[in-house]
Amino acid sequence: MHVNLENAEKAIEAARKKAIALKTQMCIAVVDSGANLKAFLRMDDAWVGSIDIAIKKAKTACFFGMATGQLGKLSQPGKPLYGIELNACQAICPTDAGAPDRVSYSA
Repeated sequence: MHVNLENAEKAIEAARKKAIALKTQMCIAVVDSGANLKAFLRMDDAWVGSIDIAIKKAKTACFFGMATGQLGKLSQPGKPLYGIELNACQAICPTDAGAPDRVSYSA
């Protein structure tokens, strides 16, 4: 799915509103169909370490076409993708909250 700037900004705003509703601060990343960063927001007081995590989650959802939490379940010991994050030079983040065609956010 191609993501234009207008849609990326809408996704950022939706995630920002969700973060406010959850009373948390998040780093929010949106990537295009090639997994290139299209838009990013670091809310005030969001952890600096979450910048990289949010971007990797967004890219991971794009690369695999599934929610990162789903990929995380498949990468547990004994599952078919166990260790994938190590084999991908830690360029992916198979943890919950990133999803294709919707916003990826990290507290």
